Amino acid sequence: MSLLWEILIGFILAIFIYNVVHHFFITRPADLGYEASTKILDRIVKKQIDRKKAHLIKRRDLSEVWERNIYVYEYIIEYADDIYSNQSFINDLKNNINKLNEGKEYNHKIVVTDSFVLHNKIHVDLAYLLNSATYEYVLDMRKVNNIK
Repeated sequence: MSLLWEILIGFILAIFIYNVVHHFFITRPADLGYEASTKILDRIVKKQIDRKKAHLIKRRDLSEVWERNIYVYEYIIEYADDIYSNQSFINDLKNNINKLNEGKEYNHKIVVTDSFVLHNKIHVDLAYLLNSATYEYVLDMRKVNNIK
């Protein structure tokens, strides 16, 4: 009977140690990157929205969808009723991001991984290349876009 208790206590202890290690080496560093990347990307999108008098509907963290530690966010923006104006908004945003990357204002590059208009709403996915997982995601998205 004591062997069974030792195995049970060992199992519980192993689960506890795993959760502590996971929290301090996986979850906590991800949270720090999340805060930095969202501040930067939100600031960029807010400038574009203020300039164009648009309205941010929602920001969605795509790492929840992909279940990886990536810094990619989908912004859903309401701007105009016609597709031409909405596409112009996307092109302006891409140009502004390219200027920011060339100016090296931020330590890491910012990439538009996807953009489209659906039901008169602009959907733009922005990636902040803070880690290798995000960089791999961007490379995978480029491969997918070239296949289309």
